[in-house]
Amino acid sequence: VSDRFTEYKRLVGVANAVDDMNIDFQRLRRGVLVYTTSGKEADYKAAQELATQTKGKVDAAVKQVIVPERAAIMREISETFASYIKQFEEVAALQRDMSKLRHETLDVFGPKMASELQEIATQAAAAGNSNAAVHAQTALHSVMEVRLFAMRALDEHDEAMVAKSNEAFARLGKSMTALEAASAGTPLQAIAKTVTAEDEKYHAAFEKAWEEAVKIDTLVNK
Repeated sequence: VSDRFTEYKRLVGVANAVDDMNIDFQRLRRGVLVYTTSGKEADYKAAQELATQTKGKVDAAVKQVIVPERAAIMREISETFASYIKQFEEVAALQRDMSKLRHETLDVFGPKMASELQEIATQAAAAGNSNAAVHAQTALHSVMEVRLFAMRALDEHDEAMVAKSNEAFARLGKSMTALEAASAGTPLQAIAKTVTAEDEKYHAAFEKAWEEAVKIDTLVNK
């Protein structure tokens, strides 16, 4: 969009008006980047206001320009800008869903799994089931790694952290299989099975959130 503003300025020579629109568009792009980083609705509304402001100026320019060549360029700017706004709304929808996954699944099941594994470790040790206690502690360590790497992956948009997360998920899965076997025939096995189910939900939510984060990056940098 910015390149077309520059071309329009060259042909028309209406420097102030075109510069004004271009500045607004650059401000909008920064606003969109701020929103995709924070995920805050206040930042979304600020970017939306900038979009409305810029669109008003572009629409006014489309109506005012009469010379065919200049009008064609201005229409192209308008169409490109409309496409950018559509992408912004797609980004907003993805951002909201990703935030929902984090708040309703990752932020809930992460602490819950840790608490339940600590409970298993404590009860297993008290009952003299050292094997189950060790596997519970190992699984707890893996949960801490999963949560750390998953959050860093989403916050930093870091593929290396995704790889570390997947490795931690694999370790957690092995520990949970061993823990369920070690706690067989005791009330602790039911808790272990609950943790396994929660781990599957956590993993699925993380994968979806990461997929959405990648889509957001693609749209923003398009």
